[in-house]
Order: sequence, then structure tokens, then C-alpha cells
Amino acid sequence: MKPPAAVQRQARRRERRVFSRRQPPAAWKQALIGLACITAGTGLIVALHQLILRLDAVLLFSESLSHLIGGFINLGLGLGQLLGLLLLLLVTVGALLLVLAGLIRIGRSLGPAVQGKAPTPGAGPAGQTTQGRERPAAGRRSPRRRP
Repeated sequence: MKPPAAVQRQARRRERRVFSRRQPPAAWKQALIGLACITAGTGLIVALHQLILRLDAVLLFSESLSHLIGGFINLGLGLGQLLGLLLLLLVTVGALLLVLAGLIRIGRSLGPAVQGKAPTPGAGPAGQTTQGRERPAAGRRSPRRRP
């Protein structure tokens, strides 16, 4: 059973048109928008012409350009000083890390001598042998994992 035509029309109205094309604006709207753009552009041109007649435009342009360039120079100098400071900070932190790493290595190398133990040849950092694995006690097997 098909729904009546009125229900189908209401369902079509409620559906969202996601991919449908928009209708172009009416011709009178296009003409009105065009006329508004032309009027605004003409008004700006007349206002700029009046500004040039009342002010020395070349001097105004020259001064504003000079201030702009001076601002960029100050910005560049500030950024250069900031980058130099960051570089100096990185070098300082690196130097401190090198000193700390050296102190740790000296402390580790003096560790066995301070404790009264002489390092054995072939021994690892904690006195463990590194040349082979220890075998499990007799009668015990090491657990093996099967793939």
C-alpha cells in the first residue's frame, strides 16, 4: 500500500537537501547587489581623491612606510636577541648535563673501590659473569615456552 500523495509531498519538504544545487538569486537581486558594489567603489574613490587633495599623500605614504620598516627592523632585532638567548640557554644546559654525566661515571668507576671489592675480569657492572648463562640446579629444568 502506497502512502497518499499529500504525505509524500510533506516527506519531500522535510527531507534535507544535502547535495542539491542552490537556485541562483533572482535577476533583480543580482542587479541590486551590482549597483551597491558600484556605488560603494565610486564613493571610496571620491573619498581617496579628497584625501589626496587635502593632505600631502607622498609625505604621508613615506612616513608610514618608514614607520613600518622601522617596526620590522625592531621586530627582527628582538627575535634575534631572543634566539641568541635560547641558544645560550641550550649550551648552558648541555654543559651542566655533561658535568653531571661525568660525575656519575666517576662515581660508578669508584663504586667497587670504595666498597672494598676489586672488579673481576669478565664481570659485568654488578659483579655478575657475562660470559655464559648459569645452568639450573641438577634435577630442575628451566621452564621453556613452546611456540
